[in-house]
Amino acid sequence: MNAFLGALRAELWKLRRTSAIALAFLAPYCVVLLLFVFAWSEGPDLAGREATGGWRWLVGAVFSAWCLVFLPLTLALLSARAAAVEHRAGGFQRLFTLPLPRPVLYLAKQGAVAVLVAASHGVLALGTLLAGYLLRWLVPGGGFDGPAPLSAVAGLTLGAYLAGGFALGLQTWVALVRADFALPVAFGFLATVALVLTSSMLPDLVVYLPWYYPVAAVQDGVAAPVPWTWPLLGAGTGALFTLVAAGAFARRDVD
Repeated sequence: MNAFLGALRAELWKLRRTSAIALAFLAPYCVVLLLFVFAWSEGPDLAGREATGGWRWLVGAVFSAWCLVFLPLTLALLSARAAAVEHRAGGFQRLFTLPLPRPVLYLAKQGAVAVLVAASHGVLALGTLLAGYLLRWLVPGGGFDGPAPLSAVAGLTLGAYLAGGFALGLQTWVALVRADFALPVAFGFLATVALVLTSSMLPDLVVYLPWYYPVAAVQDGVAAPVPWTWPLLGAGTGALFTLVAAGAFARRDVD
């Protein structure tokens, strides 16, 4: 455990001056800003058009847009950027000479990406609450006069994060196995397109996509407490895949 924590700190330190940090904070900010501007433009009409009220609409819209479109792309870019630190300078060859088990190095790299993704979810939650409070002041009668749904936001944040565990593991593996920045980005883009198209055209098949797990967790948790089926499925399959991938990665030659 001490070896993993030390390697994780080193990975986060290497990312401190890269675009990954900015991306982790700007991506959720863009989602909140887009929905905030839309709600502001709707004004008091939002409360009349949305029977569920302004708060529930805002929370559901922000988390749905994040999980459906922005989260897969963010996973792709963060994992690609984290892997590029090593691929660009032959860092894995040097890392593999250290007296550390190779699976620990892989797990530390994915752990760094997981920390940044967790930060993104935190920014998303705080931004959603801040947007709601601002709309309460800017749009009187817009449905934001009631208390903020703190428990709902907390449940959706944790549920969406855990449900994305399989997608996170898969995306990190794609980024680490090849020294090609474009490959994980293209993989994430195709995953996003497949998720959007399958959700609208083949709803019976979308459940087989690991990127759908956060979407399902949000859809089930907007109107009621988050059921933990999808978060547990995403976290469990993600942990299993990561252990297998770490073992396989440790036995192969790295570019």
